[in-house]
Order: sequence, then C-alpha cells, then structure tokens
Amino acid sequence: MAYETILYERKGPLAVVTLNRPQAWNALNPTIRLELAETFAAAQDDPDVRVMIVTGSGTRAFCAGADLKNPDTDHSVGDFERYLANGARLGRWLQLLMAFPKPTIGAVNGLAAGSGMQLAAHCDLLIGSANAEFWLAQVGLGLGTSSTLAARLVRIMGLYRATELYMTGRRMSAQEAREAGLLLRVTSAEELLPAAEDLGSQIAAQPPLSIRVVKEAIAHGVDMPFAQAQLVDRYRNFSLYQTGERLERHGQFHARRGAAGESSGAG
Repeated sequence: MAYETILYERKGPLAVVTLNRPQAWNALNPTIRLELAETFAAAQDDPDVRVMIVTGSGTRAFCAGADLKNPDTDHSVGDFERYLANGARLGRWLQLLMAFPKPTIGAVNGLAAGSGMQLAAHCDLLIGSANAEFWLAQVGLGLGTSSTLAARLVRIMGLYRATELYMTGRRMSAQEAREAGLLLRVTSAEELLPAAEDLGSQIAAQPPLSIRVVKEAIAHGVDMPFAQAQLVDRYRNFSLYQTGERLERHGQFHARRGAAGESSGAG
C-alpha cells in the first residue's frame, strides 16, 4: 500500500506505521490524519497482524501535533459546522486507535506534542529514544485539551503530575517520562525501533485471543465495579477455556513439567 504521508510495512506478525512528514516534524495535516485511519484499519483487519508499532520518520519528532499552518487545522476558524464535520472526518484515526483490538506500541523518536502526545499516549506501551520529549502545548496556545488524553495521563502518571504538565506547558524529558511510568524504557535513537520490534515479537508469540482479553481487561476493568469486573472475567475466561489454542498450550505446559519431574501447577 502506497501513501503520501505514511509508511506502512509488514514485518512478519508486526505492522509498522511510520508518520512520514519529517520536514514538518510529522505534524498532523488532513492527509496524514486520513491515512493514519486507513493504515490503522488495514492493520486491524489483517488477520496476520498481531501487534502494531507506531513511530515517526527522522530524529527530531515523533509527531509535533496539529499542523497549524493548514487551514483545516486552524483553530481560529469561526465556522462551527465545518469544525464539527472536520472533527468527525479527521478524528477517525484516534477512534480507531482507542478501540484497536490488538496490542499497540509507540516508538517515540523525538518530540511528541499536542495531538502527537495524544497519539503516543493512547498506545498500549511506549518506548522512547533518549531525545524524546512530551509537550502538552494546548494551554499555551489558548486551547483546552482532550478529556480522553487527560484521563489517560492521570491514570498513568497521577493527578498532580499530569495537572502540572498541562498548566505549566513545560516539556517532559524522556528520563522523566520513564520515571513517571509513561515510557517503558529509554533507548538510543538507533536502538529504538529494534527494541520496539523485539517487544512486539515477544507479545506476538503469545496466544492472540488471550492478549486481546488482557487488553480489554486492562482498558475497561479500572472503570468497573469489582463485582461487575468479576462477572465479566468469568465469561471471558470460560470462553478462553474452550479454545483449541488454550488446550494445546496447556498440553505443552503439562508435558514440559512432567518431563522435568516438576509440579504441573501454574497461575
């Protein structure tokens, strides 16, 4: 598949989506937003894709946020009807990412600002290069924020740290992001994509239905009352008990334990 602003590559069970506007710091104009939606949909619908990795081209920026030079992302527009229409059409990439049923890994190579930080933070796991930076630039531009992003950052980093980042508009370094729990690890620029691919390959080797159930449990369990979460878990787990992959994996596990003369108990 050929795109104007996106590179889409299949590497075995991995789909690698690369924002490819390095001259504009991979800022989100209408074209890249629409093509992000197309590539996310392609990765979602491809049964051979187990994990999706999102990164940016170049070394300066993962994604510098909305392209403010483009009239369709000009926040000074006074036509509310056009603003709503553009939001629905150009915001589909975020809806797809938030509902993506497979694991997603963000490889942050430089600045992630505004909508770029939203793209990064809605991945399931984040790895960053040593020069990665995170910037909630909206308040400094006289804007508000995405409630979904705010809620996610509060859950990841805590209320006070997320509030301080929003209200001061300062940039957060890769090391601070690692300490805050936003980045899983920090690598050199050269090691970033290989590290993301290695992590993706480890996840892709696991049973895909189990991974999907775990992703759903993590995403939704925090908002459920305990009794409801327990009930949902029973239905999910009973469904997994019936799958051929579960039976095969359990058989392999017991065979290994038996050959080693160990107890066959687990998890």
